[in-house]
Amino acid sequence: MSSREDSVDGATPARQKLLCMFGKHRPRNRQASWDGTAYISRCEDCDRPIRRVGRHKWRIDEERAED
Repeated sequence: MSSREDSVDGATPARQKLLCMFGKHRPRNRQASWDGTAYISRCEDCDRPIRRVGRHKWRIDEERAED
């Protein structure tokens, strides 16, 4: 699988980092853990903690980001 196929909407690595700035994150290695209320992971591109808020929708996890 090429890096282009791994990216959101075929985005290049530079474009994906830009997408992170606008809240479009993806879980590292496409894996996530269940914390009892939601799926959580770290962003593949910006390495910030993220929480799944809907199907294919990930947002920065503010609670874990402060740690």
